[in-house]
Amino acid sequence: MMKIAAANTLIKAAKQGDAKAQFSLGVCYQNGWGVGKDTVEAAKWYRKAAEQGNAGAQYSLGACYGSGVIKDEAEAIRWYRKAAEQGYALAREALKELQVK
Repeated sequence: MMKIAAANTLIKAAKQGDAKAQFSLGVCYQNGWGVGKDTVEAAKWYRKAAEQGNAGAQYSLGACYGSGVIKDEAEAIRWYRKAAEQGYALAREALKELQVK
């Protein structure tokens, strides 16, 4: 479990626009590591990082739309495609499972 001080440092970096920190903070919220478990908050941070081109965040945001926060297959596919275009293997697999090219 992440310590509170580490969580606060991560939150500060994420709020300053660091895409890696935003993605990591999304993971923390999704899993409840050092912060309360909150899938809506996780999706918010994934989106911020995804919009900056972070492939891991794009995949994770796709997963949020695919089976998590809001069920929206078109949005899931959109974000999976963005990650897959960057060579993110899990995104390619997710598209295969959805039978999307």
